[in-house]
Amino acid sequence: MCDVATDELAIPALVMIGDADDWSSAHGCERWMTRRAGRRAPVKFIVYPGAYHSFDVPAVGDGMQMFGHKLKYDPDAASHANAEAREFLSQYLAR
Repeated sequence: MCDVATDELAIPALVMIGDADDWSSAHGCERWMTRRAGRRAPVKFIVYPGAYHSFDVPAVGDGMQMFGHKLKYDPDAASHANAEAREFLSQYLAR
């Protein structure tokens, strides 16, 4: 995901990713954050330790494979991510 993102974002962004995600690399996002530091719109970047791709999707349950990648629900990371999303949206969309 972050490997193809532009460095010059026009609007604030929230990136939440698991450090065990082998589909969308947290390392790619860390490199992107370093590369775009101080440029245009702010980005809040959160890495959830031990979380896999789709950590916020209850339907994937205790884990499954899709296209060679592991998906696994993480209720703690999902709960934290939901709270972060609400806070982020209220910060940037509140009137």
